[in-house]
Formats: sequence, structure tokens, C-alpha cells
Amino acid sequence: MIVYVDREYSLGDFLDCYPVLKGLYNSYGKFKLIVRQELSKFKGFKEFLEYQDIFESVQYDRETFFTGHIILHKDDDTSFKEKVNPY
Repeated sequence: MIVYVDREYSLGDFLDCYPVLKGLYNSYGKFKLIVRQELSKFKGFKEFLEYQDIFESVQYDRETFFTGHIILHKDDDTSFKEKVNPY
């Protein structure tokens, strides 16, 4: 499974979604994580995530190519809708 966290680009906001990522791991096992390139400004961020034992791999969105649909893309504070991968 590949999880793309495309809305969070500040460290605090990303860490708020970490419990959800841990829940996915508990339910489905290890998965590949793709995060926004903007998070690379935090020195050691990718290495910190790779050290956690819940991800198969961690990549920035500009480092990888993926196709398909993003199923749970949060459009605003109250609704989710399907969105085609913009890359």
C-alpha cells in the first residue's frame, strides 16, 4: 500500500496525522509513505521517518512517480472526494 500525505507541509501539521499513519500500520502492516517535497526543508525529516518501524520506504513526492487516483483527498474541513494524481 502507498499512502500519499499531500496536504501537510509544516512539521506540526504532519505530526498531527502521525497517529492515523500508526493506525494504518496496526491494521495493514508496513506501507510506503510519500510526503510533500516542502517537508525536506526540515533537516533529517526523511531519516527520522525511515527510522520508525512502520514504513517500507519514505519518499518525497518529487522523487517518485506514481499513477492512479488519490481516493481520500481532503477538499475542505468537512468533505472528502476523489482526485486524480496531479503529477
